[in-house]
Amino acid sequence: MADRLMMTVPEDDPLPFLLPDPRIRQELQPYFMSRIVDVEGFLAQYPFESGEGEDEVILAVEDEHAPWNRGVFRLRIDASGRAHAQRMAEGWPAAAGGSADGAELACDIQTLTALLLGGRPAALLHETGRLRGSREAVRRLQRRIPRRTTYLADFF
Repeated sequence: MADRLMMTVPEDDPLPFLLPDPRIRQELQPYFMSRIVDVEGFLAQYPFESGEGEDEVILAVEDEHAPWNRGVFRLRIDASGRAHAQRMAEGWPAAAGGSADGAELACDIQTLTALLLGGRPAALLHETGRLRGSREAVRRLQRRIPRRTTYLADFF
């Protein structure tokens, strides 16, 4: 008989809801970090949700450590979920007071990474000011981002 068991599971693990008496200690600890290092390439390969037609969002991204990531991108997602990202403007130095050149949404690279890798939903990022722009553009983008849990079951 075991007195103690320690498990590392995804944050949405259903075990506590499956136990008849779920008085167990749970801790949420960040384990790893992620970063998008090529916005254009990442968006082009990202598996967006399928939809009834094409959706388009003009997205401004700021990245203080990777200047090649900075810019305004036209993101078109077709009905099958395949995306095409086209750079519309170079740079967009938001930190220096630059313009987002007609972008519907704007964020930094950390916010974009959290959004696309399952960390946080677009509505929450918008409410907290991390994703700036219109509610309609937030809704349009959110409905095409698949809901899934990010989990790395490898310990190094």
